[in-house]
Amino acid sequence: ERCVSSGGTAPSGALSLQADLEVHVLSTGVSKEELIQSMDRVDREIARTELQITNLKRKQVNRNLLLELELEWELEQELELEFELEWELDLELEQELELQLERKLKQELKRELEQELELKWELKQEQELELDLEQ
Repeated sequence: ERCVSSGGTAPSGALSLQADLEVHVLSTGVSKEELIQSMDRVDREIARTELQITNLKRKQVNRNLLLELELEWELEQELELEFELEWELDLELEQELELQLERKLKQELKRELEQELELKWELKQEQELELDLEQ
């Protein structure tokens, strides 16, 4: 849109801009070149500001992504801790079940031994009785 400064033919939208420039030049006493330079400075400042806005938006997106990653990491840590606690609880339960089974087996073995001893004692009693009867 700055065709006016190059001296080329201006497109239709630039014609009204050129007319506005000439009116401004006549009313303020500022030269056309100074006005164009001033407008170029404003355009550069706008571009710089837009770039800063874009960079700030990128930084915000990056911060949001980082925050999301941190939250995911914290969630993973909590899940790992929960898993470890469940695993430890399962292990404790398994150990308790093994202890209960071991106690039952020992009781059963003890009962069997007592029965065996009782049978041996009865057998011995019978043998002694037979010996006594034979004599």
